[in-house]
Amino acid sequence: MGIVNVRGHLDFIKRRGMKYSSIFPYEGIPGWLSEDEAITLFELALATPNDSPVAVEIGSWLGKSSLVISKGLKSKSQPKLYCIDPFNGDADEVDRAMYGREMRKMNRTLKETFLDNMKQHGILDVVRPMVGYSYEFAADFKEPIDFLFIDGNHDYEAVLQDYEQWSPLLKTGGTIAFHDIVLGENPDPVGPGMVGKEHIFDSPKWADVRLVDALMVARKTGW
Repeated sequence: MGIVNVRGHLDFIKRRGMKYSSIFPYEGIPGWLSEDEAITLFELALATPNDSPVAVEIGSWLGKSSLVISKGLKSKSQPKLYCIDPFNGDADEVDRAMYGREMRKMNRTLKETFLDNMKQHGILDVVRPMVGYSYEFAADFKEPIDFLFIDGNHDYEAVLQDYEQWSPLLKTGGTIAFHDIVLGENPDPVGPGMVGKEHIFDSPKWADVRLVDALMVARKTGW
């Protein structure tokens, strides 16, 4: 770790405390995740059962959120984080061009870069990459899920499909999270924000709903 990173790490510890020291490397992985969102994902993973917890992340990119979730799971007994991503730069219409620009800067494939990030930070044993689209895996996924993080294609139909296919696989009492929820004076008219309004907020199926920056979190009640 270089001098700048050491100083950044020390500053991070001063701001957030030693408890979160292990997630600091997430800042060096390209992606979109605020500090409070990163800590929240870490805490949600930490709150999963100690006995073989299962987490699913839809949309991994280069592993920024994968790192913080895996660090939260790391102390558990046989934890698994399934990272579902086509690793080809495909995305919603708004983000596709930006992903293409980022990929052209790389000298390795997205999957190779993702795996290298996971190996470099000691969490490759937790991560289970699933290369493809989330809808290709939902029907055959048999493990009850403790924590589900939806952060894939942000088009409304894609987010709704992820919600409808994957939330039934979440255990009662398990936690769901969506990224890029935009509310307030300039509400997001599509994607995660609309799915949240239609299916999470004010729904008896979900409790303890809260927002941390653009991250929405909810606990599944008995359906």
